[in-house]
Amino acid sequence: MSASNFSRPRMILNGVESSPWSTSPRDKSSFNLYFRDDYEDSSITFPIFGEDYPVDTFEQLRPRAGKNDINNPHMKDEVMRRLFIDMGNVGSRGIFNSLYVNGEWKGFYNTCERLREPFLQAHYPNSGKWDIRQAGNPDGGLAEGDNAAWDTLNSRLQAANVNRRSNWESALELVDPVAMADYFLLNIYGATWDWPQNNWVSARERSSDGRYRFYVWDAEGSFGHPRRTGNNDSHKPVNYNTITEFSPLLAERSNQSVDTEFWRYWSASGSSRRSYLLGPNDEHFRDAGYWPETGPPSYNQHGGEVSLNFPLSISSETGIVYYTLDGSDPRDFGNAINPAALTYNAPFSLPESVVAVKSRLRSPGGEWSALTEAEFKVGLVQPTVSNLVISEIHYHPGFPNTAEVAAGFLDHDDFEFLQLRNIGNETLALSALSFTGGIAFDSLIAGQYFGGLSNGGERLTLALSNTVLRDFSYDDTSPWPACTDGDGLSLVLRDPSSNPDHAVASNWAGSAQIGGLPGGQPRALSYPEWQSLSLAPGQASGPTADPDGDGLPNLVEFFLGSLLGKADAATHAPVGTLVDHDGEIYLSFTFTEVSNQSTLQGIVEVSDGLESWTSSPSDIEEVLPAMDSGNGSRLRTFRATAPVFSERKYFVRLRVLQN
Repeated sequence: MSASNFSRPRMILNGVESSPWSTSPRDKSSFNLYFRDDYEDSSITFPIFGEDYPVDTFEQLRPRAGKNDINNPHMKDEVMRRLFIDMGNVGSRGIFNSLYVNGEWKGFYNTCERLREPFLQAHYPNSGKWDIRQAGNPDGGLAEGDNAAWDTLNSRLQAANVNRRSNWESALELVDPVAMADYFLLNIYGATWDWPQNNWVSARERSSDGRYRFYVWDAEGSFGHPRRTGNNDSHKPVNYNTITEFSPLLAERSNQSVDTEFWRYWSASGSSRRSYLLGPNDEHFRDAGYWPETGPPSYNQHGGEVSLNFPLSISSETGIVYYTLDGSDPRDFGNAINPAALTYNAPFSLPESVVAVKSRLRSPGGEWSALTEAEFKVGLVQPTVSNLVISEIHYHPGFPNTAEVAAGFLDHDDFEFLQLRNIGNETLALSALSFTGGIAFDSLIAGQYFGGLSNGGERLTLALSNTVLRDFSYDDTSPWPACTDGDGLSLVLRDPSSNPDHAVASNWAGSAQIGGLPGGQPRALSYPEWQSLSLAPGQASGPTADPDGDGLPNLVEFFLGSLLGKADAATHAPVGTLVDHDGEIYLSFTFTEVSNQSTLQGIVEVSDGLESWTSSPSDIEEVLPAMDSGNGSRLRTFRATAPVFSERKYFVRLRVLQN
């Protein structure tokens, strides 16, 4: 059972046998779930919060009963935590679920991540121990770790000369000001009634660069808690006016983050929470010193895709607008002007590519406005069937290797991917592009698609808004390459720059390297890396071994791109032939190697008696340029320099060395 020091002694727990439990906060308890190795596993790995959530392994969870929002059913705390995440911060995610005890339904719960060290280590990979503080805990709120860094931070923030640049920067060594500003703004926007004197969590990694961040927790007393707060609540919980650099940061984050789309009461036209914080009904932020008298500039288009030579204009009140294109703030420390800032006088064109425009208005009295910031994608063109191809489909990867299993990737489907290639000369705008058949992927800017690629082949449809760009089916049987079905190779479009027909099987080949060609080129693998991809977890085989008995040692298979265990020498081994050149017969030698293998070196050698070998250009030479095979490999062609005579024998071999 979980409860605060205030709530625990007030719990009555009447009707424990009832189904469901009462919705009284004194009868319905929250819980902590711990996964401990006493019961086999010390964690659970499952996508509780969806396949696209960055964490799927948990050691602790908190099924929340709702308490002060128990009849909602307890949506407000979850909404506050998700808004905090949507503002770009790490936060505790939750779901709504039914709770059963011994097979009996006990009611609805909101199960979320518990803000303790396992949560932080999962969301900040490779981090170590953490100092964690929570309101209501003894020893000043200490939950885990110690008080040393917290006490140092407070002494630096409360110093009389904190507004000196060196002292402010010293304070920032122990606190993330942006995360703190977001945390305060969200709680002020939500008018959380039992905060900040209660219900807060802060944490920092115990390292030289660890900084405290605050995390939303137990914010169910928000969004108009009955008899406590309303959308015009004006209480000023924290006074930061003594810290010169923090108020502009609050204004900056206010101009970017305040959300008015929650429910009808909180966002009602003419009486929204925002209208009381920023006007016109009232100006609580300005009265509290969080919002300057000087209003922020505005753009004729607030970011997004624009054409080349698009004229960006900036509107403002009276004063001088300063802007930057290099990502810096026009305002420098101590209300000074950033030396890199430009003065706005007239509409101007943006440089090609992606650029962030940041601007502030400086009033005649020297007051800075909040920051206006927007990202523009300049000169992008729309994808068409002429400039965009699907260049690779990794629909049936091999099974995970030892390192991947240790990292929690147990399913070979975790390694599926599709690759698009721009075959034109201009940057493409991908925001309206989506897969509507085969897999579901609504935005190709970034993210993870839903569903999975069929191991037996399927139809894929790529569309731009309502216009279909690619619509074809791939397969795992002839005439399609069968080697891409579970052996670890991907399906690669041959010669993508020629824009071949995607529906024709002969335009596709198996990738030359296990794991496919993410990035479009083979990776420079070491022998141990190649071995881990080629063998089952725990197996090993040396460079000179030939476990599949096809006559190709492992190192040669690595170099040629053949598959270990498939006995595929017939299709991958080097080939020697006799060719006619200027009326004489010469020994020719060809093979296909994986491109860009900087860890290996292939040497072609000749001999007339198997005792001494030479690779001298006077004896053996490459007679044709290496030819790209279109799948990450290239064809090499060599020829002996001396013609073949009936009374003389010639031998040729490929020798592979590790660099």
